[in-house]
Amino acid sequence: MDLKQYMVDTNAVRYRVNKAETIKPARRFWSKAMSEVINGESVIFLPQEVDRELTNQSFSFIEFENSPELNNIAEIKEISEIIPNITSQEIEELIIEMSAYITARFRKELTAVTAVSKLKYPSIPDARILCTSWQRDCVLVTGNISDFILLLLLESPEDDKLYNILNESYIKIPKELHSEIHSDEVFAGYFQKLVELIGDL
Repeated sequence: MDLKQYMVDTNAVRYRVNKAETIKPARRFWSKAMSEVINGESVIFLPQEVDRELTNQSFSFIEFENSPELNNIAEIKEISEIIPNITSQEIEELIIEMSAYITARFRKELTAVTAVSKLKYPSIPDARILCTSWQRDCVLVTGNISDFILLLLLESPEDDKLYNILNESYIKIPKELHSEIHSDEVFAGYFQKLVELIGDL
């Protein structure tokens, strides 16, 4: 049996304790994921970028004695495997540029099928997370879907690869739109270059 591989974004960790409106759906995900880990059905990865962000955020939690946040982070790290970022500066910049292009060129179509109204391109940290999740063949778990729309175009449209922890559902792009975007000459050029850069790592 193939293990399901989850890669969790920073907010997916913190939503478990830090916002009233996010606690219930986040805890349902984590309860399910932790049960799967215990049963040998899945593994949870924290990319180095998320580990770094959690470490930096923890300084203020320590200073203000925020034990719920600190205990939550410690518990998640205990059941997770911290893995290296799979990326480079050139790849990160390309991912950001690709994302900026598709969220401008195909904004109306992508908004209609994803129900994400504020599409945007990712930050450098998010580009690292996106690339690492793609290369490790993970399900990326996040509450910031708009930062990771490009991931849906790097995967097959049939695959469950982007999970919205807030509404507890996988985000998908229909085959027709997936094909239309891949047929776009500008996107196709970006995609070919990205695959080449990944191959050089």
